[in-house]
Amino acid sequence: MNEIICGQSVIKLDKYGFLENVDDWNEEVALELAYIADNLFLSDEHWTLIRYVRKFFISNGTTPMLRRLSSETGYTLKRLYELFPQGPTKGLYRIAGMQKPANCS
Repeated sequence: MNEIICGQSVIKLDKYGFLENVDDWNEEVALELAYIADNLFLSDEHWTLIRYVRKFFISNGTTPMLRRLSSETGYTLKRLYELFPQGPTKGLYRIAGMQKPANCS
């Protein structure tokens, strides 16, 4: 999948399904990415994590390591993987509009 259509916009994705341009992200894009790529319907728990990751990225210019994400949000690693079955770095960070982290395969 190289692009998604969201409203009237065509959003370009890299070969891993991450946004090519992080500025294209909005909540409607997140909903599309979650459903199309992962067949997920986003719950309040998903949105809590998405908003945390976006705020962290805006403040630090990078995504948080999983242990930090877990400790600062109170979500166990097990719960993160339950919420994002493809894995938090692949699923959560992609849905949150981040570019592919270097350590994500």
